[in-house]
Amino acid sequence: MASVTTPLDYYQSQCERGVITDDHNQSVILQSIQPIYDALLTEQKRRFSSLSIFRCKQPIKGLYLWGSVGIGKTFIMDCFYQSLPFAQKKRLHFHEFMKSMHFALLRHQGEADPLKRIAKELAKSTLVLCLDEFLISDIADAMILGELLKALFSEGICFVTTSNTEPDLLYRYGLQRLYFLPAIALLKEKTHVMHAAGAVDYRLGFLKAVGVFFYSPHSYARHAHLVKTFDFLSKERAVTTEPIDINGRSIAIKSATHDMVWFDFDVICRVPRSQQDYLALAERVSVIMVSDMPQMADLDRDSICLFVSFIDVLYDQRIRLIMSLTAPLSECCVSGYKGLGYAKNAERTYSRLLEMQSNDYQTRLKQ
Repeated sequence: MASVTTPLDYYQSQCERGVITDDHNQSVILQSIQPIYDALLTEQKRRFSSLSIFRCKQPIKGLYLWGSVGIGKTFIMDCFYQSLPFAQKKRLHFHEFMKSMHFALLRHQGEADPLKRIAKELAKSTLVLCLDEFLISDIADAMILGELLKALFSEGICFVTTSNTEPDLLYRYGLQRLYFLPAIALLKEKTHVMHAAGAVDYRLGFLKAVGVFFYSPHSYARHAHLVKTFDFLSKERAVTTEPIDINGRSIAIKSATHDMVWFDFDVICRVPRSQQDYLALAERVSVIMVSDMPQMADLDRDSICLFVSFIDVLYDQRIRLIMSLTAPLSECCVSGYKGLGYAKNAERTYSRLLEMQSNDYQTRLKQ
């Protein structure tokens, strides 16, 4: 076994090397999770020592660390993970883990209690499971997660995870959410739920400089601006261009990370969508980018209604919206709406879009 370095020791070594800047809030969290670390060291010796015959399956109570984006939750978990001086640990992104679980279910198809078998296999080599960005947006995940967590905990696996969302608000607007409530109860029972309070979101300074809504009559300039913005905000994150699944429907994207997605306007507001789609999307990400918002006069009635609903949901759920515009915002919204008889919607939507550019809105976004 390697020499013991506590999570706080590891964190301080990274500060000294200049990898990160010391943050008091992060240090406090790392100090508070030291008992979990200590308990895991003791349990690892009892379970995996060659001399041990003790096979207790009572899991060490883990950690559910939630808070706003950009404040270092993932780094805190990585300090915890990297400092664990044993091999019986696993660290994955949540969606990667769930994908592996669905593949495992296919392998065990037709067997009795497949989730129990999967958990038993995992427990042979894993004492602590660390999952980054716990978030439920897929009904398939929601339907199995209660039984999966129950099986993992019954095999004595300690669960450590980060999330932008407190447990009680997970899958808040999801289909068949009733079936997901046992998973929430298990998370609250088997982990220490901890809120990572507020450092400054590193993205805010950049967006203040470049703006969240960008107008140009030239398509190449609009595209270049959004590419620059996406590249900055997705720094050091895995990026995909694969379609995303929302409420069982595949939606084409331009690019996405685990907490940000970029659409063309026509894809998100000009084809059949629903408020439930927008709510599910807001549950999944904290930043939405939209290319080429047109003037409302160029849209049909259904597309205008969808856009109104889209803005209402993003505003209510405090999602950061970044858009490129084919005309100045006042021309895109107010004149187009009023010309089509939507004066009241025009005033509300335009007012919300103005507020969504404000510093006040940008500093109280989704956690």
